Amino acid sequence: MTTKSDDATAAASPPKGTCWQMIEEYVQNIKYGSVTIYIQDGKIIQVDKNEKVRFDK
Repeated sequence: MTTKSDDATAAASPPKGTCWQMIEEYVQNIKYGSVTIYIQDGKIIQVDKNEKVRFDK
């Protein structure tokens, strides 16, 4: 049995496997920067990619 909050969480979060694919793609394609993973109650709720662009002097 699912509750309303379970349904809302399922709709808001990507299917299993998708977030890991996204994280892997971010890490492989970023030259300078960071990937931050936010976890709540043991589940990934958000992923931020902060990419730096560096210019030659």
